[in-house]
Amino acid sequence: MADQGDKASPKRHVFISHDAHDEELKAEIGHRLVQAVKAAGGNQIVSAKSGVPLRTLGNLLGGQEMKVSQAIRLAEATGVSVQWLLLGKDPVAADPGAPAGGVDEDLMRDVVEVVEEFLSGRKLYLAASKKWDVYRAFYELAAEGELDNKPKALQNLERLVRLAS
Repeated sequence: MADQGDKASPKRHVFISHDAHDEELKAEIGHRLVQAVKAAGGNQIVSAKSGVPLRTLGNLLGGQEMKVSQAIRLAEATGVSVQWLLLGKDPVAADPGAPAGGVDEDLMRDVVEVVEEFLSGRKLYLAASKKWDVYRAFYELAAEGELDNKPKALQNLERLVRLAS
């Protein structure tokens, strides 16, 4: 009989709880995406610019939950912020103290620390590319003051992690 310790442990999936509010949030995101796509010239143009297949874009426009990587590509293709697309918040002017044309390194360190603590505290694993998507989206939120309100920041981070997984 083989020792149980010799077997590779199966991949463990950790799910963040979903509630009825999630359906409303997905519908709101879908509505904002419809507005952004219209303003950017329509489905075909946005699909081509973003690299999101036309069929997938159609599903997202209908309220299907999107991945963070899709949200980032669609936001860039339509000229809206990820924060507006996912949360409906208008972007705030850039921090005048931030380095010109670059990343505020102190803020990015804070973002990485918060994300890593969040993931490790919940024993969640994200592949590097998905984790980068979360860093990038959460950095945008942080640059607009979203880390100032810790409960709201954690709620937004939970939503981003759920979208990335």
